[in-house]
Amino acid sequence: MKKTIYTLLFVFLALNISAQKGYLLIIGGGPENISTTTSWNYEAFNWAVEKSTNKKVAILHYSTTPSGDFEDYFVDFCGATAVKSFVVDASNANSSTLINEINEYDVFYFRGGNQWVYYDEWRGEVIKKGIKNTIIVHTILTME
Repeated sequence: MKKTIYTLLFVFLALNISAQKGYLLIIGGGPENISTTTSWNYEAFNWAVEKSTNKKVAILHYSTTPSGDFEDYFVDFCGATAVKSFVVDASNANSSTLINEINEYDVFYFRGGNQWVYYDEWRGEVIKKGIKNTIIVHTILTME
């Protein structure tokens, strides 16, 4: 448990260390409901989009992309102007093409999962430098 907490803190501190201004929203409590404005996640996701400058949301994960329904939720219910899912792992975390593309977004939603994998796949990678002056939203789904 301590390892997970320290890993989670390290990941978010490393991602925000160079940020001049931004927000960090850590949420959890179960799977998201992406079909209503009365679900627990609506208020949090809506807040993140409202706080952003360009209302563009990047959904980041280390292994799989969600269905298009998840992207539609941010647009249809939360007012995002654009949403795109990215799989970022050790093979592409240093990609300048990827960094340039995600720099167009100012809300980064980390889809949860095993927190250690984010740390292990991204430590020392350029992607951390590409996410700054942003709003970071992260769900804590597992505490392995």
